Amino acid sequence: MRLLAVVSKLTGVSTTVESSAVTLNAPSIVKLSVAREEISQLTRINQDLVVRLHSGETITIKNFYVTNDLGASQLVLAENDGTLWWVENPQAGLHFEQIADINELLVTSGASHEAGGAVWPWVLAGAVAAGG
Repeated sequence: MRLLAVVSKLTGVSTTVESSAVTLNAPSIVKLSVAREEISQLTRINQDLVVRLHSGETITIKNFYVTNDLGASQLVLAENDGTLWWVENPQAGLHFEQIADINELLVTSGASHEAGGAVWPWVLAGAVAAGG
């Protein structure tokens, strides 16, 4: 089992679990405590993302590919030294971009890396207002 932190794109609230599977209820940022070198394969199975490690261990993120007006879920790897790596597009293979903080994926000041990449401040403000 691995430590996973699920950060809601709507509220920014983080929930941490130690598990080999997690189910997302809405687009989220999933921070997985695993080094890049440990990953053997990323596979899409229906709406789920399956992370397979060289050790044979698998981590399943259910509903990872379900999108809505908040965009798509995103995967971040957290290495033992605290370095964070964003997996830009899990379906395209193992391409990592180092980030300083998960907040970079929650709010952006302009361009998105791709559709559904991040929540702009006006979207977040509208979503909070609509919920309350």
